[in-house]
Amino acid sequence: MSMTTALSGLMAADSADVEKFLPDILGRALARIWIDGRFRDQFAANPKETLAEYGVYLPRNITIDFVTEGTPRPMVVVYEQPSHDGPRQKLMYLRLMMMAGR
Repeated sequence: MSMTTALSGLMAADSADVEKFLPDILGRALARIWIDGRFRDQFAANPKETLAEYGVYLPRNITIDFVTEGTPRPMVVVYEQPSHDGPRQKLMYLRLMMMAGR
């Protein structure tokens, strides 16, 4: 499945939609970040704009931080800010984990 197919066609209306669909989408984005330096740089500069280029539109009150400092693997943290003057609330975070089995 291509990245365009994997990330296309979501217009999240509220935090429930974000919590339902975004983990899969961001998991695919994190996987691409590992193999595509240009995509990593683009996502690091503006995660929401990068997702929008693939047809994933998030509500204005949702923000995404791409964290690389202080963590061995890149992490994506999703926040909701219910009001303009209120604090952000963490909805979720995602980080790729490397596992091997036998």
